[in-house]
Amino acid sequence: MDDQIAKGNKDPNEAIPRAIARYRLLTDRDRPVIDEVLIRQIESPEEDTRFVALALVDTCRITSAAEALHRLKDWLKEQSFPGAPYEVARVDGILRTLNEPV
Repeated sequence: MDDQIAKGNKDPNEAIPRAIARYRLLTDRDRPVIDEVLIRQIESPEEDTRFVALALVDTCRITSAAEALHRLKDWLKEQSFPGAPYEVARVDGILRTLNEPV
């Protein structure tokens, strides 16, 4: 469940369905450990590292990542790279999803 999944593919989008399937197989005991790994990946300055982690947090509704998402959003707002505004919008969307009732 690390960024090797994303970096091991030429197209990180291919890694997302596999990562989601693997995450859903985790036991309740293992899930918090992986959630912490995903939170660290969200906090990475590397977009490739964040990509799959953000998809997992969104799809699997990992609410423990909300604080990290807010920190990422604040950091992205200070960045000047071209994709930053799009990633801010993506993070906003994930935060809205996490706040929706199940």
